[in-house]
Amino acid sequence: MGKAGRKDKNYSPEFKIGVIMDMREHFLAYRETVRKYWGTKSRTEEDKYLKTLKGWERIFLEEGAEGLMKERRGKSNTSSRRGRPPK
Repeated sequence: MGKAGRKDKNYSPEFKIGVIMDMREHFLAYRETVRKYWGTKSRTEEDKYLKTLKGWERIFLEEGAEGLMKERRGKSNTSSRRGRPPK
């Protein structure tokens, strides 16, 4: 279980792409973009969204817009196991 009162927000791929494209087209800094889209009130809250935005940009640069459409939460379904192989 998470912290009490914690709200995990799921953003649509369209919103993510729109934010990244706006940031890149208008040459906005990370903090400017966070203030524009989330209207943060405290530095702590701003830092949380800053981390999210940097993650989205990294995915966008590495994989393109399709990368932002993938669900990335939870364990991956890889069949390769780590550690010692079973006997």
